[in-house]
Amino acid sequence: MKRTNRKTKKNVITIDGPSASGKGIISKNLARIFGWNILNSGAIYRSLAFLSVKNKVSYLVESNLLFLTDQLNLKFKIKKNKLFIILNNQDVTLNILDEKIGIIASKISIFPSLRKKILNMQKNFYQPPGLIAEGRDMGSIVFPEASVKIFLDASLKIRAIRRTKQLQKKGFNVNFKDIFFKIRDRDNSDINRKIAPLAPDSQALIIDSTLLNVEEVIQKIIFYTKQKINLNIN
Repeated sequence: MKRTNRKTKKNVITIDGPSASGKGIISKNLARIFGWNILNSGAIYRSLAFLSVKNKVSYLVESNLLFLTDQLNLKFKIKKNKLFIILNNQDVTLNILDEKIGIIASKISIFPSLRKKILNMQKNFYQPPGLIAEGRDMGSIVFPEASVKIFLDASLKIRAIRRTKQLQKKGFNVNFKDIFFKIRDRDNSDINRKIAPLAPDSQALIIDSTLLNVEEVIQKIIFYTKQKINLNIN
């Protein structure tokens, strides 16, 4: 298989970062503003985790997950400024937000053969005119040829506050303390895993959003992107 030259740039903006750093809302808005496609890579692993629970399949056995991956028909749709995750023609947007699903997703992401299979799936989401790819290793592993790479971060406390409010707004019965420790554990798992640990790509612009609102982050990224890509936006 021919490897993509890192120097051959694509109209791809990668948004990487830890849990609840704002990747989702930033990516969704950028996709809307640019008129580009969107990839939420975490939703792939979360959808797989959801399928394993739904079908009562052990997620600790890699062969089970590889089998489920063949049944994974995933689409991302933005309607009225909301991102919907469609799995096998079913809206699972809320289902996969469950933090338990997130923990399983983190655990299954360590399997080498599964990661390789999903890597090919992720790459296939690129279509002209461009792609906003959100995840944890989009810039370093999946799209090393991306024209723009962003690493979005924020303090653990702020991320826990944001995630708690997000889930409560969607009707989940959660509290700050539980979310704080779950995000902390997820961070530790992502940073210390042997395969593709969470870290900024060497070419990434690092943005700390602790003291920034959504619009401020978006404007920073747009300004930076205009220096890298010829964009026809205001």
